[in-house]
Amino acid sequence: AGSLVALPCSGALASLLGWRSTFKLYAALSAAFAVAWALLAAPSPNKCAYISEAERAYLAQALTQHAGTSKGKLPLKRLSISKMLSLPAIWAIFCSHMAFNFGVYFLTSWGPTYYKDSLGVRPEDASFAFFLPPALNFATKLLLNKPLERYMRASRHMT
Repeated sequence: AGSLVALPCSGALASLLGWRSTFKLYAALSAAFAVAWALLAAPSPNKCAYISEAERAYLAQALTQHAGTSKGKLPLKRLSISKMLSLPAIWAIFCSHMAFNFGVYFLTSWGPTYYKDSLGVRPEDASFAFFLPPALNFATKLLLNKPLERYMRASRHMT
């Protein structure tokens, strides 16, 4: 959801504060998030200081049921790199992830320049256009996740 906020706001921030200040602001926000994560995150529910006993018990039960063992640990299988790289599903995930990231980072990096140089539109005036792709991405994931999961389970496309 960071790009839902950052993309539309970046043009206006750059106009008001300069583009360097925009980078510094996002760096400061990222650092603050990293510090908060380091202070608040726990390696396991048992070591988390701020969840209730009911939440801790629920998580322990869910992990135990999911793993099918009394200790709540998932059984691991050995998988060599060569075996993993021979699986078509791995290559499909890799290629789709690479294509998605290329598109996202290309739009994020070059979108404002394209709008300014080719279309003659200032980035701060195109906030909605920068907001739309990540918003649609978020909405698609939110709305289509369950129907696609049901379809895949029904048609046995799950890996």
